Amino acid sequence: MRIILRTGQPGQVPERQAIVDYDIDDYKTKTEFTSQKLFTTIITALRSFKAYKSLEFLNVNLEQTNIELIRVTKLKDEFLSNMSHELRTPLNGILGMAECLQEEIFGEINPSQKDAIATIQNSGNHLLELIQDMLDVSQIMAGMLKIDIKTISIADLCNSSLELTKQQALKKQIQLTTSVFSNTEVIAVDPRRIRQVLVNLLDNAVKFTPSGGKVDLDVRIVNDLSRELTFTHSVANGCWIKFSITDTGIGISTSDRDKLFQPFIQIDSGLNRKYEGSGLGLVIVKQIVELHGGYVDVSSQIDQGSCFTVYLPYEDSKTPDTSRNDRDL
Repeated sequence: MRIILRTGQPGQVPERQAIVDYDIDDYKTKTEFTSQKLFTTIITALRSFKAYKSLEFLNVNLEQTNIELIRVTKLKDEFLSNMSHELRTPLNGILGMAECLQEEIFGEINPSQKDAIATIQNSGNHLLELIQDMLDVSQIMAGMLKIDIKTISIADLCNSSLELTKQQALKKQIQLTTSVFSNTEVIAVDPRRIRQVLVNLLDNAVKFTPSGGKVDLDVRIVNDLSRELTFTHSVANGCWIKFSITDTGIGISTSDRDKLFQPFIQIDSGLNRKYEGSGLGLVIVKQIVELHGGYVDVSSQIDQGSCFTVYLPYEDSKTPDTSRNDRDL
């Protein structure tokens, strides 16, 4: 219903007050309300009504589309979860049998057979990692990823992450170093998930660094986060812990940095052929860090190397905080 007020006594209810205080669409005094003004006002009101009905129709369609999208997303997530389980079960069987063959449980094997079995194991483990990445992303998108906050030694967290990357670095003769600021002792995080973040970043650093290069993990406390980030963001005051993974690798162009945290994307099709990966690692990193209330930043130069930095809220406490509950995304 479109309401137009016409009055011969504008002084009784001034136009400004009438428009603000009442749900009316126009205000006309008796002297200005000619037949032409009436015609114009009616046409304008009809057009407004038509636009309102069109918007109402679009809103209904949008609501129905959103409901359908939620339903389809839920089915997709359930499908990925079920398929991940179904794929991992036979794959674990294949890897188990390959391990038995490598250990010659079923009899001796010659060197060429050992090489073939090692290829099976490497390919199977890589496929297992891809399946786990897909499951993690599916849980993130569905808002089902949980974190279990515990207090852990920062040095232990870093050392265990480096240990999981050491073998890959040794194969490429890449020097792995770490430095932890002396005042940093423990942090309240989900140890498994933050280790997953650090391992992902370290693996990427080693993967994209040529043989003989260097990868460094540096940890320190930051009090003014606004001076640290290379992107504009409103950040809370307080103490933060900064994990920096720096490499001497191939680097990332400025135009490609916006693509880094998009799922299933590697920044260059040429790299897809040379470097393995699902394109999900950095997506998982970003989501896990943000779930902890933190930020991820990156700086890089082509052929000079890259530095990925994770900032997490830091409380200097040596005792576990048992009062904190699990968080859900």
